Amino acid sequence: MSSFTQAGGLAGRILRKARAIFPAMKTQFAEKPYETIAAVSITIVLLLFAVFMQPVLKGDGQYYYGMLYGLAEHGSPEISEHTARFMADRYAITLNGLVFTSHGGDVYAYHFFFYPLICVPAYYVTSFFGLDTLQSFQITNALIVSGTIWFLLFWSNLKAEIRWFLSAAFLFSTGTIYFQW
Repeated sequence: MSSFTQAGGLAGRILRKARAIFPAMKTQFAEKPYETIAAVSITIVLLLFAVFMQPVLKGDGQYYYGMLYGLAEHGSPEISEHTARFMADRYAITLNGLVFTSHGGDVYAYHFFFYPLICVPAYYVTSFFGLDTLQSFQITNALIVSGTIWFLLFWSNLKAEIRWFLSAAFLFSTGTIYFQW
């Protein structure tokens, strides 16, 4: 047993409780105490930023948000009249330029809808808790970054130094520019 879990500190007690609940965690997380502390800390900090940072709608984010709103509210990435009115009323934005009209008359953004689609669960969570649904992007971004770091630190077969380097590089990459969406 590592000195980390024997220490009896708060982190050790949490790990012992977690291992009692999830037996598989005994070997996975207890064998990598520094990775566990880093991953949990980064996840908490990112989620706090995601929830408490004021979202900013910039660049082509308006088109992504239009698709997110459409997917969450009526199951389609179409930018319907309802979606366009909502965007105009709520954010004083008209969705012109990066959209096209289909043969059937439906309006769609040129952007691919996969990213807004994976943001739909966060949209429902923010909506349920009365938060700004624009924070859906921030929460999803936090979970993507956090999940990638968890994967690199715990389930990657790379050497420890490379796992740490890649985790830091991913955390501080240019993608952080888009965190506050």
